[in-house]
Amino acid sequence: MVLDYRVLSNEIIKLIEERQTMILATCVGNHVTARTMNVVNDDLTIYFQTGKNGEKGKQIHENPNVAIAVDNIQIEAAARFTDNTDEITLYRLCNPE
Repeated sequence: MVLDYRVLSNEIIKLIEERQTMILATCVGNHVTARTMNVVNDDLTIYFQTGKNGEKGKQIHENPNVAIAVDNIQIEAAARFTDNTDEITLYRLCNPE
């Protein structure tokens, strides 16, 4: 079976947009932490909010490799912090206070 990347990507994007929350797993050493997060996506770029000094932020700083799960789909990725105002504005527009 040959998978069509565009079709598969569109299915994943649709699923992410329907859910708004995902499980984010981070790890440092032998300590793994998973938590439910509110997310915003721009196609397959997924944003979530965290502080740099909390447990999650510290883990991402030490080890940017994360796993994100929604329903039966797991995405392995590298997380990064951003101060890009365009990215932050996208997140705030989708998550009004």
